Amino acid sequence: MQETQVMELTEEERNVVLKMRHQKEQQKRKGSLSLKYLKVAAEYLAFLQSKKAGSTFSTFSNDFGYCADVGEDRSKTYKAVLELIEASGKEAHLVVYGGGQDGQ
Repeated sequence: MQETQVMELTEEERNVVLKMRHQKEQQKRKGSLSLKYLKVAAEYLAFLQSKKAGSTFSTFSNDFGYCADVGEDRSKTYKAVLELIEASGKEAHLVVYGGGQDGQ
């Protein structure tokens, strides 16, 4: 049986490994954040439809009661949620920006 030789990494090699680890962690976090935004957007849209209310930051924060995680910028989450709702179609857009479920 052949013995495996252990080699020390150079500073450059360590930096490459650390950079790759950081990139993987960032991708993982970004994926988790995207799923979170999708979930919140669906819940917020359902809330707006049930209340027949338009969207404001105050509605999102107080009436809907979105609780931000420690260190999270609630306004960024609100903007991301609105973008997702807008991207989901005209009917959702009408709910968020006025008109309720029937567009009036």
